Amino acid sequence: MTTAPAQAGWRFRQPSVIPGFGLTLGFSLAYLTLIILIPLSGLIWRSAALGWADFWALATDRRTLTALEISFGTAFI
Repeated sequence: MTTAPAQAGWRFRQPSVIPGFGLTLGFSLAYLTLIILIPLSGLIWRSAALGWADFWALATDRRTLTALEISFGTAFI
């Protein structure tokens, strides 16, 4: 018994359920990288250069605690 060879030619992809998904995913990842990940990595890089004593002194500074209190206070409202 001989089987027929597979068709060699163009096969169209099934249309996606969400049109433009690749474009929106790319835009979202670029936005996430530029707005969130780069500043966050800079913050981690900068704090890694400090010793534990310096880091704790900055983390418990009055200005830092007030800024965190305002940020979390407005987030919970």
